[in-house]
Amino acid sequence: MRTLYLDASYGISGDMAVAALAELAPESLKQEVLEVLQKLNLAGLKVNFSRRKRGALDCTSFDVELEHDNHDHDLNYLHHNLDHDLPPHEHTHSHDHPHEHEHLHEHPHEYEHLHEHEHLHEHEHPHEHDHHSHVHRNLHDVTKIINDSSSSDKAKALAIKIFSIVAYAEAKAHGASLDEVHFHEVGALDSIADILAFACFYTGLGIEKTIIPSLTEGFGKIRCQHGVLEIPVPTVVNIMVEHALPLKFSQIEGELITPTGAAIAAAIRSQEKALPKEATIVKAGFGAGKRDYAKPTYLRALLLEEASQDTSFIAHAAGEKEIIKIETNIDDASAENLGFLMEKLFAAKALDVFFTPIFMKKMRPATLITVICESEHFETLKKLLLKESTSIGLRFTTMQRFILPREIITFNSTLGEIKVKQVDLSPLDNTKSYRYYPEYESIKDLSLKHNLAYVEVLDLVKAQLRQAFFDHDK
Repeated sequence: MRTLYLDASYGISGDMAVAALAELAPESLKQEVLEVLQKLNLAGLKVNFSRRKRGALDCTSFDVELEHDNHDHDLNYLHHNLDHDLPPHEHTHSHDHPHEHEHLHEHPHEYEHLHEHEHLHEHEHPHEHDHHSHVHRNLHDVTKIINDSSSSDKAKALAIKIFSIVAYAEAKAHGASLDEVHFHEVGALDSIADILAFACFYTGLGIEKTIIPSLTEGFGKIRCQHGVLEIPVPTVVNIMVEHALPLKFSQIEGELITPTGAAIAAAIRSQEKALPKEATIVKAGFGAGKRDYAKPTYLRALLLEEASQDTSFIAHAAGEKEIIKIETNIDDASAENLGFLMEKLFAAKALDVFFTPIFMKKMRPATLITVICESEHFETLKKLLLKESTSIGLRFTTMQRFILPREIITFNSTLGEIKVKQVDLSPLDNTKSYRYYPEYESIKDLSLKHNLAYVEVLDLVKAQLRQAFFDHDK
């Protein structure tokens, strides 16, 4: 299983997340992502990757150049004097030079002084008279831009999910409906680039699970289009609450978690909090933050390869393995409830979940829910099934299962890289032989990418698999 570990101890933002994943990606994927962004045909938008030192670390920086610049990509606003915006008792000190700002934080006794004066950071580009600052986009506008892009369907879905998380949080913060929310910062060109680029990298890397132990925030206040706000800002707070994201506070004055960064974490974070007991580090990456705070800001990413659900049985001899089948009949659950229930059961380590249409008393149409699991996960799944469904009772039985060893491998077809399930048949006849099953998502992505029929791509890949693994043995 391919697992992403994100260490957000020094902040998380959209551009930091893109940069961190870019370091994990092969050059071909980087070029593919840049091509997707270039094809957006958004006036004044240019993107590229560069190197940036954060402390002693050499990091990747994701740079978005705008004809009319937006917020985070112009650092000059970070240390402007905001005294004229505050009541007399809340005057701040101006730190126009980043090193002066860092110097203050090197001395712990100065924290009280900083807190008393509540040093602020602007959140918007100061040139509000620029006509581009009045371009507002709602969720529908952003969704259309993403859907019209050349990215994969999986990347589009993830990007829209991230924007939707921000939209709901913004709506709640302002007491508005979703239709009334217009993105000022998040909907800007650079944030569209950040979120779509991240979605392309994340889906392109084939990540199956994401571990983010916690997010670390700073302290103080910032000025945004809605006025002076406490850190963390309301949108970030709403995302953290809605998605139960664990938060840690640091003694760094400034905003370490942006709304886009929080939304990305919420969209991809898996239930697991700890790193796997055993895994191989495939690659490591550092995404540079662009703000100069008391400590360097960067996002660390580790791409791990651990034993997946499909490969967990390879260490066992082929033969019978004990499993448990759980069943319950339900006649009062909605389709949405059942779909969500299936997702949660799989996330809780169910080996298989399936629904069977049945008729119950008084000829009521109903659903038979069947869950297959290993014994160590039985108690968790039993409680989850009773809690998340309308069932008031379960049936279960111990069963034996015969399995063949299998693992997911990567195969380079002429259309692109795909995931293939390799099944070892040697337990059947003691000969070294395999079967190969192309993964559905890989075939679908290639079909969309090359505008070919699904069956056409599948036949081509199967032919190339035969040539690569069988023909040379004849």
